[in-house]
Amino acid sequence: MANISGSVWYDPLRQAEKGTAIAQVPVVLYEESTNLGAVALTDSSGAFLFTNVPDGQYHLIEAWGEPGGTSPADWQQAAAMDRPDPADPPVKAVEAASGWANRLDSLTPNTVTVTVAGSDPDPQDFYDGPIEDRPLHLTGGLLAGTNLIVGAGGGGFGECSDGTPSGTSPWPNPYSKALGGVVYSRTIPPESGEVTLCNMVAGIPGWWGTTNHTTGCENGRMLVANEVAKGTVIFQQMVSVMPESNYVLSAWVTGVLQDAESSAPDINLRAKVTAPDGTSLLDYAFAPIPAADLSQWTQLGALFESGPYMHLYLEILAEGDGKERNTFAIDDISLMPVVRDNLLSITQEADQESVREGDTVGYTVTIKNTSDYPLEQVSFQGEIPVGLTFVPGSLVINGSDEGVEAADLNDAVQLGLLPPGGVKIISYQAQVQSLSAGRMQQCAGEASYLFLKSASGDLFYYTEKSNTVYLNQPDCVRGKAVTQLVKAMALEQEAIAKILQAEGAKRKAMMEFQGDTPEEMLHLDSGMLDAVQSLADLQAILHQSIAEVQPKDVDEIQ
Repeated sequence: MANISGSVWYDPLRQAEKGTAIAQVPVVLYEESTNLGAVALTDSSGAFLFTNVPDGQYHLIEAWGEPGGTSPADWQQAAAMDRPDPADPPVKAVEAASGWANRLDSLTPNTVTVTVAGSDPDPQDFYDGPIEDRPLHLTGGLLAGTNLIVGAGGGGFGECSDGTPSGTSPWPNPYSKALGGVVYSRTIPPESGEVTLCNMVAGIPGWWGTTNHTTGCENGRMLVANEVAKGTVIFQQMVSVMPESNYVLSAWVTGVLQDAESSAPDINLRAKVTAPDGTSLLDYAFAPIPAADLSQWTQLGALFESGPYMHLYLEILAEGDGKERNTFAIDDISLMPVVRDNLLSITQEADQESVREGDTVGYTVTIKNTSDYPLEQVSFQGEIPVGLTFVPGSLVINGSDEGVEAADLNDAVQLGLLPPGGVKIISYQAQVQSLSAGRMQQCAGEASYLFLKSASGDLFYYTEKSNTVYLNQPDCVRGKAVTQLVKAMALEQEAIAKILQAEGAKRKAMMEFQGDTPEEMLHLDSGMLDAVQSLADLQAILHQSIAEVQPKDVDEIQ
């Protein structure tokens, strides 16, 4: 009788070196001719042992999740069982795994054949390495709703069951129109420019094994693009969307190196979103993803607004140069709506309600983070009303002008990090240079913060708007409103009084005359309206004899 032994190791650098032992991993010794098997658990040193094994040929299988293991395991207690599927431990089984790792995969075959012929065979070591995830940083995790990409199992490329024959894959190909050169293969590399929907690990020296991103399965389906030329469309789909809504187009990407000893080019991709009428809503080249020393999935994402459209076309294109080894895998392509409440309260006020030429207006903007999330790279972009100019040196943040990077509001005012409940108060002044006839001056501002950040350096910002501040022009009749007053001289006194007193209960009254320019208005204090009983009263208030005024002669009466 012989003993069969070995160990299970966590190899953090994926270099077939013994790193950290993995304990409590079920390893199955299985004799296919008899369908007998026994389960041994690795001890604290990662070692497993089967005793009293007779001569014969066996399969040694790393099979996480297989029940009934002992340490050691006695073959004399072997029982009938189905051959288990090989499975690697979860990343939580390894305390030393990096924070980026989200699963383990086998760096060496997790099923080996062992022959016992009168003596103990050599120990068998299993090496498991990390698959690292580098997800998007999303402020508050604010994506919600259902993935709108329905092809290939909701954005994942499905899965090939263990033992799927080489050269086959689940049908149908969900991207037959976009990917005419699809090769279903796990063992034979496709030609340059072609793609496969399965892992291509088995039997190919130099290719790094990896799992698909969706399920962490080594036989899982993903889209592998090989040496594709720049501009090649590797994914496209039409989706239905809600108009005037925000969405994030996302995908997970990993490099597939053919030669681990030589450098590989960065992975370069571009995302496009186009409306049915050809309008481009997004055309964005992602930051390059460096070819990593470890098997590493990086999540890319781009924020865009759907505009007035209900249907959009999505595309992901290769931006590499098509050189040898320019190969990558892509998985879990998704389009997610941004569903969330505003995270900022932005209130803008002016220290005057009405202005004349030469006046200086003070504005105060209060920006508060009303969310539970710290907001990074917050900025404010103000607006100066038409006819007003910014007063240099008047910009103050929280009572100080120190650290104010923007000389005026033509550039965004950088506010930095705003913690939950944090407040920034911005104040500045503007001087009235000229006033358009009869028009109210109005302005609003907007604040932005970092919403989306990828590990490779892509940055997208979300913008929220403030309230609108209005400035009136006091006690004046301007422009073509005079025309209407002159025409009104023919009206009866009672009719004039009725018109002028219609808003008399308000502190500020406004009578709109429907002339050539509807925005031009008459502004009169309610006290003045109370005194107006005739055209003569109106003339006295305006300090000019309106009876002598002809419409063609007047631009302004004040």
